[in-house]
Amino acid sequence: MREAVWKYKKKIDGFEITSFGGVFFEDDGKKYFVVGDLHLGMEDALRQRGISLPKKQLTQIKRKLSMIKDLYGDDLTIILNGDIKHEFSDMSYNEMREVTHILEYLLERFEDVVVIRGNHDNYVVSILQRKGIELINRFETTNFYVEHGHKDVSYKDISKHIILSHEHPAVTLRDDVGASIKLDAFLIYKYYSKYIIITPSFSSYSAGADVLRSLSEEFSINILNEIGIENFSVYGIFEDEILYLGKVREIKKATTLLRL
Repeated sequence: MREAVWKYKKKIDGFEITSFGGVFFEDDGKKYFVVGDLHLGMEDALRQRGISLPKKQLTQIKRKLSMIKDLYGDDLTIILNGDIKHEFSDMSYNEMREVTHILEYLLERFEDVVVIRGNHDNYVVSILQRKGIELINRFETTNFYVEHGHKDVSYKDISKHIILSHEHPAVTLRDDVGASIKLDAFLIYKYYSKYIIITPSFSSYSAGADVLRSLSEEFSINILNEIGIENFSVYGIFEDEILYLGKVREIKKATTLLRL
């Protein structure tokens, strides 16, 4: 029987997906860990719109980073793959405070920090410069290509494993009596010898986009539209476990049968 549940991490041909919502890989003699979509400052932005949430996101992100260090060591380069702040507009005071805090936290505990530009990351350059970090559009090693995903990327033109964020994939599972649970998820597709990996949001509050919504709907990552999201495999995250759930088309068929 095929194993379908893994504790903390699942190894797939040269990289590992983890229950923290990030991807670990080794290349060119170095170790890397990729996380995307932190959306720091989100709680305060929502509070200004009349939505009150417990102020816990920063603590939860630091807890996950601490667990990553325990699992993989401190000789890691942490790659923040876009949308480290939440608002599209100018940097708020709370965003500035939280972004500064998390950068200092990372620089004190890990070998290096790379920051890739996302569509929310206007106005972060000055903070990064003060910490000696450059804001870049993409990051590449010999075998991996990392980009946020909000700009068109043609997977056919890239011969490396591709890691993207931006979409915030999640999957909603329902049973035959109507109870449901929503899990953050990785979307993974193998194209010849390379993989395309789309990571869930690293934020505990940034709502995941259900991959089982209408397959005719356009997705924000162009690769999903090129390949067809129904062809991607889904690995859900439940607490500290990774669950293989099947391809999107298989899950959608199963949930449709349950409703009959």
